[in-house]
Amino acid sequence: MLTEVNAFGQDKVARYGWTVTSDKGQFRELDKRLLRVNPEYQREAFKAKQLELASNWSWIACGVLTVAHRDGLYWVVDGQHRKLAADRRSDIQALPCLVFDVSDVKDEARAFLATNTNRKPVTAMGKFKALTIAGDEAARLVDDVIKSCGLRLATASKEVGDFKAVAWALSAAKDDPQTFVSVMRLASDLALAERTPVHHHIVKGLQYINSRIDGGIDAKRFNDRAMKVGMAALHRGAISAGEYYSAGGSRVYALGMMEVLNKGLQNKIVIDI
Repeated sequence: MLTEVNAFGQDKVARYGWTVTSDKGQFRELDKRLLRVNPEYQREAFKAKQLELASNWSWIACGVLTVAHRDGLYWVVDGQHRKLAADRRSDIQALPCLVFDVSDVKDEARAFLATNTNRKPVTAMGKFKALTIAGDEAARLVDDVIKSCGLRLATASKEVGDFKAVAWALSAAKDDPQTFVSVMRLASDLALAERTPVHHHIVKGLQYINSRIDGGIDAKRFNDRAMKVGMAALHRGAISAGEYYSAGGSRVYALGMMEVLNKGLQNKIVIDI
């Protein structure tokens, strides 16, 4: 039986409304000097990978680069490491490319997501960067909030204001934008006050707590108490709870944080578990 038709002999494209989201590309060999890499949506380029490809070049492994043609310029959508590796070799002047005409950088970012998500894993940071450029509403909110809070997106939590829980942020911003904003504002205040990174335990715990206490985490009493207790103590509480329950997650972190927050208070902050 032909795979183009279903069990009843109906054409699948017509029957199920399958679509085509781009025009066909055109094969061209392009001077490597014409090819550009846009760091706004591309994943991080690793020098070691470039050297590995350059030192043992294979045209079969190279295949063709996916390139977006916009405003007279050529942007590498898929194949930045191959392009950068070719830049290191004097005997390679042109690269085989499949070129697609696009109207703006959003189309490039969407193409990056389409080619890379379906073929190989994209890091949370790489996906976030591409979604932001592509105009995704949740990603743009995350970007705006991170910047307005004086934080810095990072792949590791080492420096003051570092925030690496990008996957959580995208999910939280999409599910409940207002809660996300409240969580990030308080978490950034805590981190910057004690000059620490923003720990993922804290944002996840605050997210859980927000809808389960009177007035949420924006309530003055909760906010003041959290700032008095401080980031370090809350972080220890969340980690201790994880060790006690031999589990992680928002609820466990919240329980540990609430224990620290309520320690020494006669009038406890009540949370709806």
